Amino acid sequence: MDFRMELMMSQRWTDTRLVFPDDFFENTERFVLPIEFIDLIWHPDPFFANAKSTDVGQLTQRLINIYIYKNQTVIYSINLFATIACAMQFQYYPYDFQLCPTVIESFSYDETLVKYSWSPVAPFTIDPKLRLLQFVVTYPLRTEECTIHRDNQARNFSQLVAYFRFDRLLGNHLIQTFSPCCLVVSLTWFSFWLELDAVSARVSLLVTAMLTLVTQFSGLKLDFPPVAYAKAVDLWMAMW
Repeated sequence: MDFRMELMMSQRWTDTRLVFPDDFFENTERFVLPIEFIDLIWHPDPFFANAKSTDVGQLTQRLINIYIYKNQTVIYSINLFATIACAMQFQYYPYDFQLCPTVIESFSYDETLVKYSWSPVAPFTIDPKLRLLQFVVTYPLRTEECTIHRDNQARNFSQLVAYFRFDRLLGNHLIQTFSPCCLVVSLTWFSFWLELDAVSARVSLLVTAMLTLVTQFSGLKLDFPPVAYAKAVDLWMAMW
């Protein structure tokens, strides 16, 4: 399973090799580096270690912005679209929540050259207008700064991890699954009010209810990835 997100990733570092004339910052503390000079200065090379695909946003050009400050601080911002793999667990579906890590790692610079750390102030900002059809996204439960060893390169690399939590909304399942099941089972109770000799009517009612539940259960499984264990919704349908 995976999820796709659009993000603006900002990196901040100090490069003492950047030297400018004394009057270059006469009326300002920073300037925006033109897009044609972006590849001429050094910058880190992070990547999403658990991403299936990553694309740089662009309209008329790549959406990259670099601020260079008077004190030789560089802020590098880039608009990205990333599809992140997540090993989701569905034992409690649809009462589940998913905890998905997002792993950012240095690609070619080992830990002796580049050491990543989260911003101490608000490392994440989620759009308050963000609305998903099936989930509510919360801020990362925790963030980590760690080191990973690559055996094929015999070096250690800096790594950042953020764990996002997706809480599933139950509204759709209340309307499409639970309420119809309760209604169909309730209709079968009418068999108790039928005459004792109305066997065919009683059997027809029960068979119709059973076929309705089987059809509903089959339709529910079509919208769900196959897993090798029983889910909470499976137990619910089996109980009915």
